[in-house]
Amino acid sequence: MSVKSNTNYIADKQTEGKIDFSLLPWEPIREIIKVYMFGATKYERDNWRKGSAWSQWYAAILRHLTAWIEGEDNDPESGVNHLAHAAWGCLTLLWFSIHRKHFDDRPRYKEAINGN
Repeated sequence: MSVKSNTNYIADKQTEGKIDFSLLPWEPIREIIKVYMFGATKYERDNWRKGSAWSQWYAAILRHLTAWIEGEDNDPESGVNHLAHAAWGCLTLLWFSIHRKHFDDRPRYKEAINGN
């Protein structure tokens, strides 16, 4: 008898509408965590949370993507994959878009607040 044929032995668990973390691909997530760990050693833990101009993060993301597309897989300083660095930068910008909006220095944003 299969488990599916007799639901009396299956606990009822409501999952509808809940975030399903099991969908995350853990191998790349581990690589991104290595970037966080490198930064915590180089600067200090959670230093990035202080925030800074979004354009600085965008530029760093592009540098890592450019190095990767030109054939360099790993960042020479950290030894971690450039794509993990770029993904980390994107996650950081996403976090800033929620928690550090005052550092938004995108050109269209600057024009809007200056009335242009």
